[in-house]
Formats: sequence, structure tokens, C-alpha cells
Amino acid sequence: MSKKNVLSSITLTAIRLTVYVIIIVAIIAIGKSAYKFGYAVFADRNMSDPPGVEVTVTIKPRTSTYKIGKLLLRKGLIKDAKVFVVQEKLSDYRGKILPGSYILNTSYDVNKILAILSREESDQTTPAESESIQE
Repeated sequence: MSKKNVLSSITLTAIRLTVYVIIIVAIIAIGKSAYKFGYAVFADRNMSDPPGVEVTVTIKPRTSTYKIGKLLLRKGLIKDAKVFVVQEKLSDYRGKILPGSYILNTSYDVNKILAILSREESDQTTPAESESIQE
């Protein structure tokens, strides 16, 4: 085999190994990201330990789940609005969030927040005629 063929073969092998390493690193990075997102969705954790802080949240009619998630994030009730959307879609409360004014607590987990926003736990809700989202 000539020197030219040997160098060509070594270069081609080095390029292949580099591509394989890049692919493996990308797969690991995507896997870690997917794991973190999945963990956030299913590890129903609250923002603080009891007794927590009470927060008033007002949801107007036809507010999207993502906008509700952003509001809950601003109020310190959840960690990620996108995760909240997935949790709502996977929960028994899918599509059941009702407009109104609610008293929530930072010690509530997402399932309890969804139950309250769906008025399944009526002792924590205070219906409101208000059409605005309180900040």
C-alpha cells in the first residue's frame, strides 16, 4: 500500500471516529434533556414546604393552559410553564380549569393546584366575576 493510500485511510478513519463521537455526545445530551423534562413532569413537587405562602390567582375565561402556567410561574407556584402544560394534559383535570379567583399556596403540588383550578377542591376557591389576570 502506498503512503498516499495509508494517509487517506487514516484520515477517513479519523473523520468517521469524530462523527461517531459527535453523534454519541448529541444522543447523550438529548437523553439528559429528555430525562430532566420527564422527571420534572412526573416528580410532582411543591415549591416550598408547608405552611407556604398564600397567593391569589385570577384566571379569565378562555385563558390557555400555557398562559395559566406562566401566571403560576410568576406567582411562584410552579417551576416551568411548559412542564405545567404537559402535567395538565396528562392529569385527570385535562381541559377542566375554570375561570375565577383562587387562593393557592406555594406548598401545594401541581396535582392539588389543578384540582383547585378545576374546582374539584372547592374549599380553596373563591369564584370571581373579574375578567383580568392579577399580577
